[in-house]
Amino acid sequence: MKRWFITAGAPSHSPRKSRVVEVICTRLSILITSPQKAPYILRYAKIVQRYNEIRNRVMGCPQIIERTGVSLYQINETTLSLWLKDRTRYSEIQLLLQGANLCTPPILSATALPPSKSLEVLSAAGETPVNPMIFAEPSDCTGLAKVRQHEIRIPTLGEANSELEAAVTIQDESQPPKKISRTTQWRKRAKELKGDAAQVKKPRKEYSCTKCHMLMSSDGHTQFKGKRFCSAS
Repeated sequence: MKRWFITAGAPSHSPRKSRVVEVICTRLSILITSPQKAPYILRYAKIVQRYNEIRNRVMGCPQIIERTGVSLYQINETTLSLWLKDRTRYSEIQLLLQGANLCTPPILSATALPPSKSLEVLSAAGETPVNPMIFAEPSDCTGLAKVRQHEIRIPTLGEANSELEAAVTIQDESQPPKKISRTTQWRKRAKELKGDAAQVKKPRKEYSCTKCHMLMSSDGHTQFKGKRFCSAS
Protein backbone atom coordinates (compact mmCIF):
# COMPACT_ATOMS: atom_id res chain seq x y z
CA MET A 1 0.00 0.00 0.00
CA LYS A 2 2.91 2.35 0.73
CA ARG A 3 4.36 2.18 -2.79
CA TRP A 4 1.03 3.24 -4.29
CA PHE A 5 1.06 6.57 -2.45
CA ILE A 6 3.94 8.11 -4.36
CA THR A 7 2.77 11.65 -5.07
CA ALA A 8 0.07 13.85 -3.53
CA GLY A 9 -1.29 10.99 -1.42
CA ALA A 10 -3.13 9.47 -4.42
CA PRO A 11 -2.98 5.69 -5.02
CA SER A 12 -1.19 5.10 -8.32
CA HIS A 13 -0.87 1.71 -10.06
CA SER A 14 1.45 0.54 -12.75
CA PRO A 15 -0.03 0.48 -16.28
CA ARG A 16 0.60 -3.28 -16.49
CA LYS A 17 -2.22 -3.88 -14.01
CA SER A 18 -4.83 -3.28 -16.74
CA ARG A 19 -4.64 -4.17 -20.43
CA VAL A 20 -6.71 -1.10 -21.41
CA VAL A 21 -4.46 1.30 -19.46
CA GLU A 22 -1.38 -0.37 -20.92
CA VAL A 23 -2.67 0.06 -24.49
CA ILE A 24 -3.46 3.75 -23.87
CA CYS A 25 -0.02 4.42 -22.36
CA THR A 26 1.66 2.56 -25.23
CA ARG A 27 -0.20 4.64 -27.80
CA LEU A 28 0.63 7.90 -25.98
CA SER A 29 4.32 6.96 -25.62
CA ILE A 30 4.46 6.47 -29.41
CA LEU A 31 2.80 9.82 -30.09
CA ILE A 32 4.80 11.80 -27.48
CA THR A 33 8.51 11.13 -27.97
CA SER A 34 10.18 14.31 -26.63
CA PRO A 35 9.61 16.86 -23.83
CA GLN A 36 8.20 20.32 -24.36
CA LYS A 37 10.82 23.10 -24.45
CA ALA A 38 9.00 26.36 -23.65
CA PRO A 39 7.80 26.03 -20.98
CA TYR A 40 9.82 22.91 -20.21
CA ILE A 41 7.62 19.88 -19.49
CA LEU A 42 8.92 16.34 -19.16
CA ARG A 43 7.84 13.67 -21.59
CA TYR A 44 6.36 11.56 -18.78
CA ALA A 45 4.41 14.58 -17.49
CA LYS A 46 2.91 15.16 -20.96
CA ILE A 47 1.89 11.49 -21.24
CA VAL A 48 0.27 11.57 -17.80
CA GLN A 49 -1.52 14.82 -18.71
CA ARG A 50 -2.98 13.33 -21.91
CA TYR A 51 -3.95 10.15 -20.06
CA ASN A 52 -5.77 12.15 -17.38
CA GLU A 53 -7.71 14.00 -20.10
CA ILE A 54 -8.86 10.68 -21.59
CA ARG A 55 -9.62 9.30 -18.13
CA ASN A 56 -11.74 12.31 -17.15
CA ARG A 57 -13.77 12.06 -20.36
CA VAL A 58 -14.40 8.33 -19.95
CA MET A 59 -15.16 8.44 -16.22
CA GLY A 60 -17.42 11.48 -16.76
CA CYS A 61 -19.73 9.45 -19.05
CA PRO A 62 -21.76 6.93 -17.01
CA GLN A 63 -23.18 5.30 -20.20
CA ILE A 64 -19.71 4.15 -21.29
CA ILE A 65 -18.87 2.80 -17.83
CA GLU A 66 -22.16 0.87 -17.56
CA ARG A 67 -21.95 -0.66 -21.07
CA THR A 68 -18.25 -1.51 -21.18
CA GLY A 69 -17.35 -1.82 -17.49
CA VAL A 70 -14.02 -0.15 -18.19
CA SER A 71 -12.06 1.27 -15.22
CA LEU A 72 -9.19 3.68 -15.76
CA TYR A 73 -7.26 4.09 -12.56
CA GLN A 74 -4.78 6.85 -11.78
CA ILE A 75 -1.11 6.77 -12.76
CA ASN A 76 1.79 9.15 -12.19
CA GLU A 77 5.20 9.90 -13.66
CA THR A 78 7.05 7.41 -11.41
CA THR A 79 4.88 4.40 -12.23
CA LEU A 80 4.87 5.36 -15.91
CA SER A 81 8.67 5.69 -16.14
CA LEU A 82 9.21 2.37 -14.33
CA TRP A 83 6.77 0.64 -16.66
CA LEU A 84 8.49 2.01 -19.79
CA LYS A 85 11.95 1.03 -18.50
CA ASP A 86 10.81 -2.50 -17.60
CA ARG A 87 9.19 -2.84 -21.00
CA THR A 88 12.42 -1.78 -22.73
CA ARG A 89 14.46 -4.28 -20.71
CA TYR A 90 12.00 -7.08 -21.47
CA SER A 91 12.15 -6.35 -25.21
CA GLU A 92 15.98 -6.39 -25.10
CA ILE A 93 15.96 -9.76 -23.31
CA GLN A 94 13.56 -11.19 -25.90
CA LEU A 95 15.81 -9.91 -28.70
CA LEU A 96 18.89 -11.52 -27.15
CA LEU A 97 17.13 -14.84 -26.56
CA GLN A 98 15.69 -14.99 -30.07
CA GLY A 99 16.81 -18.19 -31.77
CA ALA A 100 18.50 -19.57 -28.65
CA ASN A 101 17.49 -23.03 -27.51
CA LEU A 102 17.65 -23.00 -23.73
CA CYS A 103 17.57 -26.32 -21.96
CA THR A 104 14.90 -26.69 -19.34
CA PRO A 105 16.24 -28.19 -16.11
CA PRO A 106 14.41 -31.32 -14.94
CA ILE A 107 12.04 -30.70 -12.09
CA LEU A 108 11.64 -34.35 -11.00
CA SER A 109 14.42 -36.75 -10.11
CA ALA A 110 15.19 -39.68 -12.43
CA THR A 111 15.44 -42.14 -9.55
CA ALA A 112 13.24 -42.39 -6.51
CA LEU A 113 14.61 -41.37 -3.15
CA PRO A 114 15.66 -44.18 -0.77
CA PRO A 115 13.25 -44.98 2.05
CA SER A 116 13.81 -43.22 5.34
CA LYS A 117 15.50 -45.11 8.14
CA SER A 118 13.41 -45.93 11.18
CA LEU A 119 15.06 -45.14 14.52
CA GLU A 120 14.08 -47.51 17.33
CA VAL A 121 15.33 -46.93 20.84
CA LEU A 122 15.20 -49.91 23.14
CA SER A 123 14.82 -49.79 26.89
CA ALA A 124 17.52 -50.80 29.33
CA ALA A 125 16.29 -54.40 29.34
CA GLY A 126 16.05 -54.43 25.53
CA GLU A 127 12.49 -55.67 25.47
CA THR A 128 10.25 -52.95 24.02
CA PRO A 129 11.05 -49.64 22.27
CA VAL A 130 10.46 -46.50 24.30
CA ASN A 131 9.84 -42.89 23.36
CA PRO A 132 13.25 -41.27 22.64
CA MET A 133 11.98 -37.86 23.80
CA ILE A 134 11.22 -39.03 27.34
CA PHE A 135 14.25 -38.93 29.61
CA ALA A 136 14.73 -40.32 33.08
CA GLU A 137 14.57 -37.62 35.74
CA PRO A 138 17.35 -37.43 38.35
CA SER A 139 16.63 -38.49 41.89
CA ASP A 140 15.48 -35.84 44.34
CA CYS A 141 18.24 -35.16 46.88
CA THR A 142 16.70 -32.13 48.53
CA GLY A 143 17.93 -31.69 52.11
CA LEU A 144 20.53 -34.47 51.92
CA ALA A 145 23.57 -32.24 51.41
CA LYS A 146 25.98 -31.86 54.33
CA VAL A 147 26.66 -28.31 55.44
CA ARG A 148 30.21 -27.56 56.51
CA GLN A 149 30.57 -25.53 59.67
CA HIS A 150 33.65 -23.34 59.69
CA GLU A 151 35.20 -22.73 63.11
CA ILE A 152 35.95 -19.06 63.78
CA ARG A 153 39.03 -18.66 65.98
CA ILE A 154 39.54 -15.30 67.69
CA PRO A 155 43.24 -14.51 68.20
CA THR A 156 44.48 -13.35 71.63
CA LEU A 157 45.77 -9.86 72.37
CA GLY A 158 49.43 -10.92 72.31
CA GLU A 159 49.11 -12.66 68.97
CA ALA A 160 47.32 -9.65 67.46
CA ASN A 161 50.06 -7.25 68.63
CA SER A 162 52.84 -9.50 67.31
CA GLU A 163 51.12 -9.81 63.91
CA LEU A 164 50.63 -6.03 63.76
CA GLU A 165 54.31 -5.35 64.58
CA ALA A 166 55.43 -7.84 61.94
CA ALA A 167 53.20 -6.24 59.33
CA VAL A 168 54.50 -2.75 60.16
CA THR A 169 58.12 -3.98 59.97
CA ILE A 170 57.57 -5.63 56.60
CA GLN A 171 55.89 -2.49 55.28
CA ASP A 172 58.76 -0.26 56.47
CA GLU A 173 61.33 -2.55 54.92
CA SER A 174 59.50 -2.72 51.63
CA GLN A 175 59.30 1.09 51.25
CA PRO A 176 62.53 2.75 50.08
CA PRO A 177 63.95 5.65 52.17
CA LYS A 178 62.66 9.09 51.21
CA LYS A 179 65.22 11.25 49.44
CA ILE A 180 65.86 14.79 50.71
CA SER A 181 67.14 17.48 48.38
CA ARG A 182 70.44 19.23 49.04
CA THR A 183 68.72 22.60 49.45
CA THR A 184 66.55 21.24 52.26
CA GLN A 185 69.58 19.68 53.94
CA TRP A 186 71.48 23.02 53.75
CA ARG A 187 68.54 24.92 55.25
CA LYS A 188 68.29 22.48 58.14
CA ARG A 189 72.03 22.81 58.88
CA ALA A 190 71.83 26.64 58.72
CA LYS A 191 68.85 26.61 61.10
CA GLU A 192 70.72 24.42 63.57
CA LEU A 193 73.76 26.76 63.48
CA LYS A 194 71.66 29.90 64.10
CA GLY A 195 69.77 28.31 66.94
CA ASP A 196 67.16 30.44 68.70
CA ALA A 197 68.09 33.57 66.78
CA ALA A 198 66.43 32.16 63.68
CA GLN A 199 63.12 31.71 65.50
CA VAL A 200 62.84 35.37 66.59
CA LYS A 201 60.42 37.22 64.30
CA LYS A 202 60.49 40.92 63.61
CA PRO A 203 57.60 42.91 65.06
CA ARG A 204 54.84 43.56 62.59
CA LYS A 205 54.43 47.15 61.45
CA GLU A 206 51.13 48.62 62.53
CA TYR A 207 49.40 50.94 60.08
CA SER A 208 47.39 53.89 61.39
CA CYS A 209 44.34 55.57 59.90
CA THR A 210 45.00 58.90 58.11
CA LYS A 211 41.69 60.36 59.30
CA CYS A 212 41.42 59.44 62.99
CA HIS A 213 45.15 58.56 63.45
CA MET A 214 44.26 55.32 65.24
CA LEU A 215 45.48 51.81 64.46
CA MET A 216 43.78 50.12 61.54
CA SER A 217 43.23 46.99 63.66
CA SER A 218 41.11 48.92 66.16
CA ASP A 219 37.32 48.99 66.17
CA GLY A 220 35.54 51.07 63.57
CA HIS A 221 37.85 50.19 60.69
CA THR A 222 36.87 47.75 57.94
CA GLN A 223 38.23 46.65 54.60
CA PHE A 224 36.24 45.72 51.52
CA LYS A 225 37.79 44.77 48.15
CA GLY A 226 41.16 46.35 48.96
CA LYS A 227 39.70 49.62 50.27
CA ARG A 228 39.66 50.64 53.93
CA PHE A 229 36.80 52.51 55.62
CA CYS A 230 36.77 54.49 58.85
CA SER A 231 33.64 55.01 60.91
CA ALA A 232 34.86 58.45 62.04
CA SER A 233 34.74 59.86 58.51
